[in-house]
Parts: sequence; structure tokens; C-alpha cells
Amino acid sequence: MRTVNIGVLKNQLSAYLQYVRNGEEVVVRDRNKPIARILPFPAATDTDADFDFEAHQAHLIATGQMKEAKQKMDWEAFWALPAPSVSDEAVKEAIEWAKGDHDFDHARRRLVKADKEGYTSSMRNEFTAVIEQDGEWFVSWSPEIPGANGQGRTVEECRASLSAAIQLILEDRREDGLRGIPPEAIQETVTVQ
Repeated sequence: MRTVNIGVLKNQLSAYLQYVRNGEEVVVRDRNKPIARILPFPAATDTDADFDFEAHQAHLIATGQMKEAKQKMDWEAFWALPAPSVSDEAVKEAIEWAKGDHDFDHARRRLVKADKEGYTSSMRNEFTAVIEQDGEWFVSWSPEIPGANGQGRTVEECRASLSAAIQLILEDRREDGLRGIPPEAIQETVTVQ
């Protein structure tokens, strides 16, 4: 069972819903007073003998949890598509992430690779880190960078996790921004103090 204050839940709803998907119960608190529980939905599976898929699907559509398909899925065409190619390193990182074995040095490795490819990330920025304790864990987010969240068993781990998340988000935004520059445009560096 996990407990979470409303403010943390608002900023990290996806993460807490993943805990629920994984079978955990989440207790929601308002100023440390429990007010609600989020429980995993005990759905029947299609292997149950009495499972009525159409009725279940109709219920999900009626309650707004699912939209009705616009057309039937062509499974033969789907399976005929070429399989995506993913590097072994990306698969290992995804597995580590799913297990919770986060290696926060991967952000630094990507930044070093970016430096070797021709641009540097020497700009120093300072952001607000909001850190709260949630059970045995510390969770953090930065109000200035939407989507930047961190966690750790100690405040230091939590801060490092948030820093790595901010680095990845800023790096991704930079890559997206640079991708759209016309070839004839002038590129210069601007220093912000």
C-alpha cells in the first residue's frame, strides 16, 4: 500500500496509476489525513469461462473508459508489418526502468554523446525542486519544468533523479527545436544570466 498527498498525486498521477495497474493500493491524503483509496480494478479475464467480452466492452464504452472502434482491426495486415528494430541498449534500459532499477547516469551519457556530435550543453540553470516524503520514498517535481519528476530512497537520490529528468526534458526540447531550423537561418548562441 502506498500513500500520497493530493499535491504529489496531481503532479505524478501517471506514476501512481501505474502502481495501481501493478496491483497496489494507493491511499490519497489531504494534509496527511486519508480521504480516498485507489484500488486495482478486479476485472475478469478473457480466460474466465463466464467472461462476456461484448458486455464488458459495452460497459467500458458506456462509462466513458473506452471509445468504440471506428473500424474492425485487420490483424493479418498488422502482423504483416515489419518488426521495429530496437537496439539492445534501449531494451536493457527499458527493462531496468520497468523493474525500477534506474540508472540516472544515462542522462549524462546522452549529453556527452551530444557534445561529441557537435553541440555542448554548458549552460547552467537552476530550477525549483519540490521534495516530499511518501512512505519510505522521497518524490520530487519542478514547477518550472512540467513533466519533470524524481524519486529516491534518500533526498539526495531524489534530487539526482529530478536533475536527470530535467536534463533529459531540456535535451529533448533542444533536439526538437533544432530539428525545425531552416538551413538558411543564422544560428547563434545567446547567454542568459
